[in-house]
Amino acid sequence: MEKEQKKVLYRFGLPIILGTILLLGVSYAWLSLTLTGTKTNVLKAGTLSLILDDSMGEGINLAGTVPMLDEVGMQTVPYHFTLTNNGDIDSAFTLYLNDVALESTETKMPNNVIKYNLVKDGVSKNLDLLSTLGTTRVLDSGIIKAGESYEYDLRLWLDENATLDVAGSVFKGKIRVEASQLMQAPLKTLLLQENALGENGSVDTSTVANTSLIKGIDPNNYVWYSGYLWRVVSIDGSGNIRMIIDEPITQWSFGNDVSWGGSVINNYLNDYFYDHLDTSLITSSTVCLDPATSDTSARTICSSHDTVMVGLLSLDEFNLIGRNSYLQAKGSEYYYYLSNPDASNPTSLIYVAMKNDAQAVSQDADPDLTFAYRPVITLKSGVKTVTGNGTINNPYRLEGDDVGTKDSNLSDRHSGEYIMYDNKLFRIVEQTSQGTKVLYSGSEILYSGPFNSDESDSGYNYSMTNGVGQAMQNVIQDRSKVVENVVWYRNGYDETMTPQQSTLLDTGENVTTTVGLIRIGELFSFFSSDSWTMTFGWAVSTHSIFGYNPWMYNLNASPVIFLKGDSTIASGEGTITSPYLLNS
Repeated sequence: MEKEQKKVLYRFGLPIILGTILLLGVSYAWLSLTLTGTKTNVLKAGTLSLILDDSMGEGINLAGTVPMLDEVGMQTVPYHFTLTNNGDIDSAFTLYLNDVALESTETKMPNNVIKYNLVKDGVSKNLDLLSTLGTTRVLDSGIIKAGESYEYDLRLWLDENATLDVAGSVFKGKIRVEASQLMQAPLKTLLLQENALGENGSVDTSTVANTSLIKGIDPNNYVWYSGYLWRVVSIDGSGNIRMIIDEPITQWSFGNDVSWGGSVINNYLNDYFYDHLDTSLITSSTVCLDPATSDTSARTICSSHDTVMVGLLSLDEFNLIGRNSYLQAKGSEYYYYLSNPDASNPTSLIYVAMKNDAQAVSQDADPDLTFAYRPVITLKSGVKTVTGNGTINNPYRLEGDDVGTKDSNLSDRHSGEYIMYDNKLFRIVEQTSQGTKVLYSGSEILYSGPFNSDESDSGYNYSMTNGVGQAMQNVIQDRSKVVENVVWYRNGYDETMTPQQSTLLDTGENVTTTVGLIRIGELFSFFSSDSWTMTFGWAVSTHSIFGYNPWMYNLNASPVIFLKGDSTIASGEGTITSPYLLNS
């Protein structure tokens, strides 16, 4: 290592001189009020007092430095600063690394030769070239709760691959924090403000009495709630907010029962999915049981309905809002809408699976077909927001939605929330007696190949030694918080039963290993393309998620692990853009 360092240090034969990097603690307390109409808004309660304290930092002096390896740069003295919310309400914040004006005789050092590393509360968040931050140079962002503090260490060094043409150039920068304290406005009020939905959205109050329908190809109607991204569909006269999930949660067959009350879908949504939600802001809603077909004009009054906590969007709602809209299928060629095309039999329901061209496929209790589930819930009237503007990159966040805080237990978190572990993005499937079950949800394909390489009976059984099972054991490097040797159940798939009666039973055939796969019927067992699962089954539809003939087909596989129950959160909000990081 010493020889390698010397080789780098003397690459140029002379040292590259950099000016001292100036990191100035500048704290801004910006207050953003949401104005409605022409009324004057007066803030009578709540304060924003966000302090950036660098008094304990020693600064960074790179005068006389030279290019260095990352492992050397990580040992340099960091610039230390603290961000504290001394106010009495939570605040959104963004940390920037801004340029400082250079002297007329100085030449700016390019960003693509400067390496940076940011450590937050002892957890390394980034190690990359400064150029990867773009022109805005956002180091960190999120929500800092009242009374909460974050400790930061920032290191900067000259990349080992820097060339002689940057000799004598200078980088000067300062840390800046922006914070916004949003008035806690009702979600209904924000959505119905003029231009709130953006140029690709609109509100229709004329079609259905006492109801505001959200229309458009891609309106700003995104809400992050209970680990899922939702779209607001409508707001009724009482202020209740109807939302559809923006992504399928699973895929399963129809089953044999054509009535809503006895259907597999009703059972799964209200007896399984609902139990995995934060239900504090949800109220009951209705599903319409009146007759309708895909080419029927949209009905505005429903005479027969059922009251549930979780339902499906009706075909009528799809027609009312518009087929060329945000309701088009996400990640699947088909998914279920609720409809009853047989007026002579009001107790019979058929689920119409719609795809992106808005053509319908009727499913008369045909268990050989499997389509995606996209649930609908209703939020209570008066639900308030704390942050967000309704865009996909900044969805509305709700007051009362349970978000993990620093040092809180991972075992208390909800299905759907994201975690960064082993430098990979995972999503919580559910909490179990064996630990927190998480599914790899990153974009990188970690495995693509056969389930097994031969036609033996064992080719259908997931294990540590055959096919995909063996490959999965090698994709997780950091095992410090992983539960080793847990029991994985691999029950067979029975399309005529509910998932809870079939693949999700913790009985029958099982295997003991550390890294496994998702089970058919579990949350997030739906994939945009065919993928291997723990519970292997025959593919009886081109829309199946589990493939067939395990030695003949190359499918993707995403590892599943259990994280230890005593794991705690270091930072993050549990979203895909701000996943939880765990304490070391």
